[in-house]
Amino acid sequence: MEDTQLITLVQLAQSGDREAFGELVREFESTVFAIVLRRLRNRAEASEVTQEVFLRALRKIDQLREPEKFIGWLKRIAVRLSINRAVRRPKEV
Repeated sequence: MEDTQLITLVQLAQSGDREAFGELVREFESTVFAIVLRRLRNRAEASEVTQEVFLRALRKIDQLREPEKFIGWLKRIAVRLSINRAVRRPKEV
């Protein structure tokens, strides 16, 4: 995806365009899933956390000041939520 197209989609999503946000999800879902899976090593959990990442991004996207940094911002959310899940999961017996 070109930078200008990414910035346009982020700006549209920030203004409430759900279709634009859906396009961002389709574009970056596999990247986020890979980041989360690398940390959790469990496909089912990684799938859940990936959904949580995009829900968090949807709720907070209006706080993103620089649309060109969307990818890094999204990856930080993915890492943070992965770590939270790993820390909070019950100990294996």
